[in-house]
Amino acid sequence: MTDIKLDEKGKKMLNLVRFNARIPLTTLAKKVGLSKESASYRLKSMVDKGILSKFVPELNFHRMRMTIFRVALKLNNIDEKLEAEIGEYLHTLPSIWVGYMYGEWDIMFGVLVKGPLEFDSHMSKIMQKFGQHISEKAICIQVNDFFLDYNHIYEKYSNEQIESFKEESDDIVILDDFDKQIIAHLYDNARISYLEISQKMNVSPGLIKKRIIKLEKNKVIKRYMTSMDRTQLGYRKYKTLLYFNNLSLEVKNKVLTYCLSIPNITHVTTTTGSWDLEIDYDAKDLTEFHTLFRDFRNKFSSQLVDYSVLLSYNYKYINPLKQIKL
Repeated sequence: MTDIKLDEKGKKMLNLVRFNARIPLTTLAKKVGLSKESASYRLKSMVDKGILSKFVPELNFHRMRMTIFRVALKLNNIDEKLEAEIGEYLHTLPSIWVGYMYGEWDIMFGVLVKGPLEFDSHMSKIMQKFGQHISEKAICIQVNDFFLDYNHIYEKYSNEQIESFKEESDDIVILDDFDKQIIAHLYDNARISYLEISQKMNVSPGLIKKRIIKLEKNKVIKRYMTSMDRTQLGYRKYKTLLYFNNLSLEVKNKVLTYCLSIPNITHVTTTTGSWDLEIDYDAKDLTEFHTLFRDFRNKFSSQLVDYSVLLSYNYKYINPLKQIKL
């Protein structure tokens, strides 16, 4: 883990691209107070240093008639070679992400599927191939995914964060193959230009722009996000799996509102299945995390039945759209 120091302009830039990964360089430069050339250099430097690891569209999978199943695996008789083999296999699935953990679970991943039959087919293949090394598994269906600003790095709350807890619409939007190809290119790199996509698809840039605007208007694409490698800035990712006695809508809203007030919380997922909520914290070390999570545990002690804390040491985002036919 390194600890790269960012100045105020660097921190502000990081937060600006968090939920606006396609922000034009001229706009980014103006908001940060830099020349266009300096903004371009700084953004490229963040990518080269590994601080910014991925530019992706945040998609409303409900509207695409897709479901994310979140899976946790406990492994046995495992070595580095076998762990890599399992990881490589998971990358061949329509996985959204694969995380390697210390704690109760060793590997967690999210799979994007059309329904339970397709998910069961994937899990059957995983168990057939690696079942002798899987001592325990837990499965949830993702309900909603909420990403928050990097306020622990640049402490300025934005309207994007306030908007992030709005429930998604599950009205279905029919996508054709052309739309799906565009989304797949954006998932590889959300900063790709209309021209670059048009060259890859052999059509006019105007048509690409028109289709992307329509996807945004229909809320298939909610916004464009940037993923950060927190270890480059001296942070670790602590994932908490939370089990509640009675997670009513009232309690859930209180938890979500609370999460908005904690700068170190970067991601909240509501689920149905083996656990009820996931909350991701960024912390410098275990002591800092303990202080942060202790406050949550004390506040919701009457509803919180149990929890698991996982330290993520490797987290990889994957383009699931290359492995599936939507």
